[in-house]
Amino acid sequence: MPDPAELPELLDLDLAELRTVQHPVLAEVLADLRTRSGQPSEILWGFNSAF
Repeated sequence: MPDPAELPELLDLDLAELRTVQHPVLAEVLADLRTRSGQPSEILWGFNSAF
């Protein structure tokens, strides 16, 4: 029986299955990615301002 604290092979999961994985590290990484995706980066901000 696999250890419940062990992550499954993430490359084998589609997005719907990935959403159902309950793991504290994965949850933290996904929360960080959601936060960062909502914020413009400085590089993109400078690029957009050039136009």
